[in-house]
Amino acid sequence: KVGVCPVRIGKFYMGERTWELQKFISDSFSQVGEFTAKTDKPTLVDILLSKKDDRKFVHLIKLTGEHQNPSVMTFRDLPPVYDVGVKIKTTEKVKKVINVLDGKKIKFKLKNGVLEFRIDKLEIDDIIEII
Repeated sequence: KVGVCPVRIGKFYMGERTWELQKFISDSFSQVGEFTAKTDKPTLVDILLSKKDDRKFVHLIKLTGEHQNPSVMTFRDLPPVYDVGVKIKTTEKVKKVINVLDGKKIKFKLKNGVLEFRIDKLEIDDIIEII
């Protein structure tokens, strides 16, 4: 499939990064291609995958708050995001999923090449290791 968006969306996305624009881009890509990693709350949580020395990590970053407002200097009392579902395509066997920040194991299921797990509460960010 091929999708065309004849707008200079890249510069606008980097400058504004509103939830509406994020949702538009996320929905557009979901119609065009397959996902590698996603959450069930794409307007509230960003997801990034990384590797270091053969270790695989999932970074979850909360997007709520006035991050793009230049007059806001600090963020206090931002409510957490609850019950975040994560799906990651993988061809590898998964033995365990661990929250690196608190060391707790996370229940997961692996079916048809898709790893699924949930995060009960995302305060600001989490790093999850897939072993």
